Amino acid sequence: MDYGYFDLLITKFERCNGPKRLNCANFSADIQDGRTILYDMNVTENVKPSKGKIVVMANQKQLVRLQMDHPCEHLFLKPIMFMILNVTQNCVISKGRYTSVVDIEKIAQAYYGGKFFYGTITFIATFYNNKCNLSCAKVKVIFSPKDKATGTSKK
Repeated sequence: MDYGYFDLLITKFERCNGPKRLNCANFSADIQDGRTILYDMNVTENVKPSKGKIVVMANQKQLVRLQMDHPCEHLFLKPIMFMILNVTQNCVISKGRYTSVVDIEKIAQAYYGGKFFYGTITFIATFYNNKCNLSCAKVKVIFSPKDKATGTSKK
């Protein structure tokens, strides 16, 4: 698997089932331009996510599995959660409807330092507490080489 500076293209976004029987939020997402997602979430009750899991897959094989307690305290997730949702300092997400445009390419560039593996990668992210699921999403992304000198895609 090659590695380096990348462009990305989101090819699929779908909801999945979290580990709990009940959901404390409903959401939909639309891929806007292959790089951003319009996210619309209706949180049906005040909820404090206490668990999270992110799995990264390539060619049906697991590359990374990150399980966490207190997702709001995670270095990478905290700013995203605060940007998208009405989160209190105690990590309670208030009941209500939230709509935002999330620039996945910008987030990935910042998080991975501009470099990542090339290929088709699937990210599965689940957030929940002891009572209900906040969200479960599966995102399929194609990472392709980018010419660092010109900043253009090598496709």
